[in-house]
Amino acid sequence: MSGFCRPLIVFALIFLSVVSCEAAKKTLAVMPIESVSNAQDQLDIAEMLTDQLIVEFHNSGRYTLVERDQMSKILREQGFQSLTSTDPVAVGELVGAQLSLVGRLNIADIYYNETGQLAKTLFKGDSGFVNKYKGRVLLEFRIVDNETGITIFTAGVQGTKSGNTLEDSMRGACREAAENAVKAIEKANPFAARIAEMSGELIYIDAGLDSGLKPGEKLIIMREERPIEINGKIVGMTQAEVGEAKVIEIHTEYSVCKLSGRKNEARKGDIVKREQQ
Repeated sequence: MSGFCRPLIVFALIFLSVVSCEAAKKTLAVMPIESVSNAQDQLDIAEMLTDQLIVEFHNSGRYTLVERDQMSKILREQGFQSLTSTDPVAVGELVGAQLSLVGRLNIADIYYNETGQLAKTLFKGDSGFVNKYKGRVLLEFRIVDNETGITIFTAGVQGTKSGNTLEDSMRGACREAAENAVKAIEKANPFAARIAEMSGELIYIDAGLDSGLKPGEKLIIMREERPIEINGKIVGMTQAEVGEAKVIEIHTEYSVCKLSGRKNEARKGDIVKREQQ
């Protein structure tokens, strides 16, 4: 094979790998979060929370997010007035999203850290003290399968954060709630794989893009030891932690991880799990 052709083939393989990974991701439309109150400050917080959810679900690496501007443009072209007044399944079908996230902001409060009293006016405080305020939001959300119209996941999450200003504390609370929403979904879909092959510090596990793994994620390596017997029946195996690894590459059907930490006795066939937060 000529030296000129080899780089072209490598480039083609990388390109096809990226295309395959993107195609395997679920497309998600994050609908504007509703507020239980029509007060302007509550509506502003609901919009802030929507933005944070978009960022965190994108950063999770598990979804392809539909841009809000794109959704709004398509709806206007179809004669719909707004995203908030439109059925999420209909929106999903129009923009080509497989899933829709629908949520409601049930609580959005800001307190004075010193006294625990409710700060009456949002986004109009001074910044004279470090962490003067504490923001708190409570979000209820659900994930809808747009093809069937069935809700496939639902949860309630909370975010609390202190800040120098009212806006800082509330923005931090919204960010934490969005992070907890992603974690809630990951917890409901536990990940486990096995080491299929090893090469030096690299391990190759039998889980790819559909597993929801993302580059940089920390994993723990477990080894099955003794059978667990109940009433004369083997119901499982005891497990012992034998190492840690960090995800460095994700392919369609497998992932590449690098062993990390001081203790690493990993071997082929060991179980790999997501580290619980």
